[in-house]
Amino acid sequence: VYKNVAIAALLDYSKSLRDQPVAFADMKAGFSNFFGSLKPNDVAEVIRFATQNEVTQPFTTDVAALRTAIEAPFNKGDDTRLYDTVFLGIDNVANSRTTYPGYRGVVIVATDGVNQLPSTAPSVHTLQQVIANARSKNVPIFTIGIGASINSSVLSDMATQTGGLFYQANTSQNLATIYQQIAPLLFEKQYVVKFNHLRATTVGVT
Repeated sequence: VYKNVAIAALLDYSKSLRDQPVAFADMKAGFSNFFGSLKPNDVAEVIRFATQNEVTQPFTTDVAALRTAIEAPFNKGDDTRLYDTVFLGIDNVANSRTTYPGYRGVVIVATDGVNQLPSTAPSVHTLQQVIANARSKNVPIFTIGIGASINSSVLSDMATQTGGLFYQANTSQNLATIYQQIAPLLFEKQYVVKFNHLRATTVGVT
């Protein structure tokens, strides 16, 4: 069966990734191609983050608008507000259920997994708060580790403890494959399982 989905797509635009032009370009191209897999009534939003985050494109069915948001100018600093951005994505997906009742919701974040901020603008949320928020609102987090130095323990915990999956992209081809693997999980391979409950009856024999 197919059930429509609301996706919060989170892209890391921090300096650590911008300084890796191949990985940075592959991340953007991967999401752009991924949006092409959306079914007609599926919705997605684009949130980009560095020192600050920005909802560049709110939830929409418009694939062209989502792709445009990825390439739009972005100047929100050099650091990485990872935890706060994922927390925001979870809240947005949960709140979208009012507008899109019955939709499945998911957060997909591509990042190196390092939450790094200046002391003047510290993170509001911790990793454990992010995980607790996702679990309480039934929003799985799919994490894609990109770049030369990936904090795999953070990204693995964020995914596995919320019902999502963690992928590590070591090469451009590997990243493309990851997006191809996620699309069927969200858009195609969904099943409804039904079972009959049989009541056991004990018969006494005399």
